[in-house]
Amino acid sequence: MKTVLSSILVAGVLSHCGSYSPYHSYTSEERQALPATQTAEEWNERFNVDLEESSFWYDELGYLYAELPPKQHWQDALQLAEDSLQKHPHHPANTFFPIFKNVLEGNTQEAEQILQTHLLKTKIDDHNRKDVIALLYALSSDPQATQAWIAQKKPDLLKPRKPYTSKPEKKEQWEKDLAEGKVDAALKQLWKIAKGFTSDDSDKDQALSQIYKVCSLLEREVEAQKAIDLIQRCFEKEAKDPENYCNVPYELKKHLANKGDWKQLEKLLKLIRIEDKDDLSSHDELIELILCSYYTRSPAAFVAEIEKLQSNKKLTRYTFFEVLETAMGDTPSIGQLYVEELSKAGRHEDAWAIASRLLVSKSSDDPYYALAQKTNKVAFPDLLDQLLAFDPFEERPLIWKAKLALTANDIEGADKWINQAITLDPSDGDQGKDSRMQAYAVLADVFKAKGNTEKEAFFREVVSAIREGEIADDYLYAGLIQEAIKRYKASLGRFNDAYCLQSRLALTLAKNGKFEEAIPHFEKAFTLMPVSFGPRESHCFGCEGLYSDERVHPIAERILTEFVEKNPENPRAPYLLGLVLNKMKKYDAANTAFQKALELDPDYYNAANKLLQNYKTQPQHQQQKAELIVQMLGFAPYTQIQTIFRERSDLAQAWTDAEKIKDSPLTLPTLSWNFYTPNKQYEAFNSYSRSTLKAMDGWSKSELLRDNYFLGSLSSDID
Repeated sequence: MKTVLSSILVAGVLSHCGSYSPYHSYTSEERQALPATQTAEEWNERFNVDLEESSFWYDELGYLYAELPPKQHWQDALQLAEDSLQKHPHHPANTFFPIFKNVLEGNTQEAEQILQTHLLKTKIDDHNRKDVIALLYALSSDPQATQAWIAQKKPDLLKPRKPYTSKPEKKEQWEKDLAEGKVDAALKQLWKIAKGFTSDDSDKDQALSQIYKVCSLLEREVEAQKAIDLIQRCFEKEAKDPENYCNVPYELKKHLANKGDWKQLEKLLKLIRIEDKDDLSSHDELIELILCSYYTRSPAAFVAEIEKLQSNKKLTRYTFFEVLETAMGDTPSIGQLYVEELSKAGRHEDAWAIASRLLVSKSSDDPYYALAQKTNKVAFPDLLDQLLAFDPFEERPLIWKAKLALTANDIEGADKWINQAITLDPSDGDQGKDSRMQAYAVLADVFKAKGNTEKEAFFREVVSAIREGEIADDYLYAGLIQEAIKRYKASLGRFNDAYCLQSRLALTLAKNGKFEEAIPHFEKAFTLMPVSFGPRESHCFGCEGLYSDERVHPIAERILTEFVEKNPENPRAPYLLGLVLNKMKKYDAANTAFQKALELDPDYYNAANKLLQNYKTQPQHQQQKAELIVQMLGFAPYTQIQTIFRERSDLAQAWTDAEKIKDSPLTLPTLSWNFYTPNKQYEAFNSYSRSTLKAMDGWSKSELLRDNYFLGSLSSDID
C-alpha cells in the first residue's frame, strides 16, 4: 500500500499494535518556512523566536539563512542577532552562530579558527566525525594546513569508524524448512506460533503474515483465508483495548481492497481511535477512509470528501498531491479516481490540472501516463516533451512517445523513440512487477509493425523471461529459497543476458551458503552491468546489495577493469568500477574512475554525484569540489537542483546565485484550489514534501537555500 505522508508519521504509529500514547495523535510545533524578510529588525525578530522555541537547532539555521533580508541589511541583522545571543549565554547557537556570521561576511579564516577552537574542547561522536571533517575543509583556505591541524590537534577525527557488525540472526526451523521447500512442515510450526503456545504478540503477527504470504502465493486459498481471518480477529481484539493503539495490518488492508470488500475495510478503519480528527500527518486512516467512500457511498460523496479535506485540513499543494497518491492494494489511487470523476462531471480543466501534476509526480508509473492521455489527448504529447526536459534521465516519456507514434502508424518515429528509451535505461530497474522492461514490449510491437516476426518473437521472449523472474522474486520474498533459485535459473534459460536476474540469482545463492555456485552468476552480472545501465542507473529491487559481500569485490574489480580496457568509450564501465573501488576504500582510484566516466559523458549525473561525495572529505580536492557543484547545476535534472544547492558552503555567493536558477521547463495548468500557506513561525504542521512536487512549478530562491547541508552539520554535529 502506498501511504500518505509516510515520512512524517509519528514513530509509534508504525507498529501494528502497542501501548497507547497521546503522541499517536499529536504533532509537535515545528519551524515553518516563511517568506524572506525585508529588514534587519524583522529578521532578528525571527531569530529571537527561534532562540526561545528551539534548543536543538538543525532546520532553524537553514530557515534563517533562506529568510535573510537584502544584502545591504546583513551587517545590521547579524549584529542584532549577536546582541540577542548575549541574553541567552547557554544556548547552543552561541557555538555556531559566530561561524555562520563570519562565513556570510567572507571571513572564512576566522570562521575556521572559531570551529577549531571549539573542536579542541569537544568530543565528537563516531557518527559525526566525517561531517565535521567536511566542515573544516569547507571553511579552509589551505586544505593541506587543515589536514595537518586535524592530524596534530584532533587525530580522533581520523580514526576509522567502527564497522557495524551484527551476528547473523539464527534462522528459525520454519525458515529453514521454507527455504528447502518443506512447506507443510513450515506451516505447521507457523500455526503453532500463531496460536500463541510459545510466542509473544509480535511473533504471532509475523507468523500469521508469513502464513498468508506463502499460502496466497501457492494458491492454498482455504489456509490463506484462515490466516487473514485470524489477523482480522487479532486486530479487532486489540482495537477494543483502550490501552493499545493499532493500525489495520497491511496484509489485511491489501486483501480486502483487492477483494473489493470496502465496507469491511471501512468498518475496520473506523475502529482506530483518532483523537485529533484533523491530524493527517499521523493517521493514514483518515485518508484511507476517503478512498473507501468511493466504493461504500458514492463517487459524488468521494469527491466532496476530497474537496472538504483540501479546504479544512491545512493541506499545501504538496501535501494535497501526496494525499491523491494514496492507494490500497492493486486498486486505483485516490488521484486516479478523482480525475476520472472530475472528467465525468465536465470539470475538464480541473481534471487536466490534477492529471498532469500527478504524472509529473509519478513520472515512472505507466498508469498515470494512461490517465493523463485519457484526460487530455491533445495536450498529452506536449507534456511528454516537457517531462523529457524536466528529467532527461527518465525513460518513460520516450516509451510513451513511441506508443503514440505506433498508434499514428509512424513506425520510424516509434523505432527512434523506443531505442532512445532503451539507451537511457536498458535495465528499467526502477520499475515494479509487471511493468519492468516495458520498452522491450514496445520494441516487439515496433518489429511487428515492420513485419520482422523473428525479432518480435525474440523481444517477446525477453519480456516473458523477465516476468518469470519476477514470479521468482515472489518466492524469494516469501522465503521459498529453493523454488526461487529454480525459477531464476529457468528464466535465465530463456534469456541469459538479463542483468537483473543474474544479479538476484547470484545474491540469493551467496546469502544461502552457495557462494561458489554464485560466482559465475556474479561474473555474468558484472560483465552485463556496463551495457545494462544508463546515465542514471536504477537497480531492480533486491539488486542494490550486489557489492555488499566483500568476497565479490575482487571479482567485480577484475571484470570491470577488463571491460574498461576493452571498451574505452563506454562511460558506464569506469563509473561502475568506481563504485567497487569505493567499497574497497580505494578512494583515489575511485576518483580517477569517476573522472574518466565524466570525461566520456560530461552529463553523467550519477558519476558526478559520487565524485562530489568523495571530494567532500578529501583536502586535495576542495577546489575541484566547488567547480564540480557549478558544473552539475548545468546538467542535473531539474528536480535535483535543490539537492546540489544544498552542498554549497559559499553562503553569500549561493544566496546570490539562487536568484539565477532557470524556471521549470514545465508549463502546467493553473490549479483552482486554495491551498494552505504556513504563516506562523512555529505551528503543529509539517510541510515536508518530495522534491519533485516542489520543483514542478519552479524552484523558489528560498527553497534552494533552505536545508543547506553545511548549515545543518554546523548546527547539529558540533554541539
